[in-house]
Amino acid sequence: MPIHAAVIQKLLSTNAHVGRRITAHHLKPYLHGTRNSLSIVDADKTLISLRSALDFISHLARTRFQAHTHTRPARFLFVNTNPLYDHIFDHMTRLTGFGSFLSPQSQFWRLGGFLTNPHSPKKFRGRNKRLCFAPVDPPDCVVVVDPDLKCSVIDEANRVGVPVVALVDSKTPLDVYEKIAYPIVCGGESVQFVYMLCNLITKTFLLEQKLSSQENGGVVDEVVVADADPNVLVDTLVSGNVDGGVGDDVIVLNVDSSSEQATVKDSSETEDLSGSEDEAL
Repeated sequence: MPIHAAVIQKLLSTNAHVGRRITAHHLKPYLHGTRNSLSIVDADKTLISLRSALDFISHLARTRFQAHTHTRPARFLFVNTNPLYDHIFDHMTRLTGFGSFLSPQSQFWRLGGFLTNPHSPKKFRGRNKRLCFAPVDPPDCVVVVDPDLKCSVIDEANRVGVPVVALVDSKTPLDVYEKIAYPIVCGGESVQFVYMLCNLITKTFLLEQKLSSQENGGVVDEVVVADADPNVLVDTLVSGNVDGGVGDDVIVLNVDSSSEQATVKDSSETEDLSGSEDEAL
């Protein structure tokens, strides 16, 4: 099977093409049509937007592992308020080493000035609130899953010039869509597609770490991509095909209808991929 056909089949298996009944006018170019009053998203457009977003993330992640660069490592912020994605986001951020706001902390990002004025004096009696609301440096990238529920973070990121990577569907408003630097066009709330996106982000970070280890004279023995085309890399990761230059140890597992079983299965495979670097991340 050609790799492009395998990629499209993978996207269709995650229900990334099933949209909503409401269709915004500015997102009609990304739609293939309608069926049973539901919008059908073009899988090719989803793949193109996914390539652009992961290529941007890989360029930022490269600065985190390159020792010879004089720039500071890139910082990422993953915002999640859906309890269904807690296990996925927690495992991804634990491996990548970046911060995230999960559902128990879902109200923290709602505070005004979360990104635009993080150093303003705030008085809290509770110890947890003082720790969570401590002044932080603005991230270099904000990853949002459902932008409709987190418009305040997108607005503040747009004001301070922080690029946003977010999933958009057929009903995303125009004012929110224009503030997203790298929108990933997909269907509605698909746990399988969110899982696949987090899986791809994790694999991208691990691949960049291996590439940097080889460039810096590390002891990594696995076969990795060397100067690969970003489009080929993304297609290979999505499809799980290793003929595109990715080593045999980099495998994206099939996402079954049961997202919990798929997440647990992929967690063990990702830990094997990370190896001894799991705790260091």
